[in-house]
Amino acid sequence: MSKRQFTAYEINQLTKHGLDPFTLADIINPDIPIEYITCFSEFRGRDFEVDPSVLIPRIETEEIIDIALKHVAHKRSVIYCDVGTGSGAIGISFGIELAKRNLTYYGILSDISPKALNMARDNLESLMPQDKCIKLIKSDLMNDYPEIEFDVIFANLPYIPSTRIKQLNSSVKDYEPIGALDGGKDGLKYIRKLLDQAPKFLKSKGVIILEVDDTHTDTSEFDGHWSIDVQPDINQKNRFWIISKK
Repeated sequence: MSKRQFTAYEINQLTKHGLDPFTLADIINPDIPIEYITCFSEFRGRDFEVDPSVLIPRIETEEIIDIALKHVAHKRSVIYCDVGTGSGAIGISFGIELAKRNLTYYGILSDISPKALNMARDNLESLMPQDKCIKLIKSDLMNDYPEIEFDVIFANLPYIPSTRIKQLNSSVKDYEPIGALDGGKDGLKYIRKLLDQAPKFLKSKGVIILEVDDTHTDTSEFDGHWSIDVQPDINQKNRFWIISKK
């Protein structure tokens, strides 16, 4: 195994969490993500605990919080959920932002993976130790949700087309959970299922905010029930679908 060459960012992350990059360089696989070495990933300026049972939160995903905040800016009370929460980065970060604005809120964070839910629970207890307004539940998409209508439904679901999985960097395909990456033949397998379930859970003026593959620009198959605005991320790649009822 060749000696690992850490980037300046990786060295900063290692030293921040009390690890010696010079010692690790000789024993750490060159492709393992730095977040799985430190067991933390930074998201919106906060450290979220991660391990290979959950995806590593991406900086591009941080924008999803700002998009949601614009949609609830006029509200005093917000009900939201985060479907497929993983580490809880989206749902917890949104709750923190609502609390900072002194808004009343209630959130549900769900995942089908018990390991992911345990990780999200650890992050919730660490970052919002006094919170009583966020609930974690095990659910396959929204199958096991209570009968609640939400102002915002977040869902960062598996969205990479199956044929593209093998083209991903080794640091992703060989270390991050494939089940959280593979979105089926065209990458829309789980998004279709969610949008079939969502109408009864979304308020009339609520929004669903999805992160999607940048090839997902044609939303015409959903035109019968939904209005979809496709927005780019900070790299100007099509990344977010903001969905509302027609």
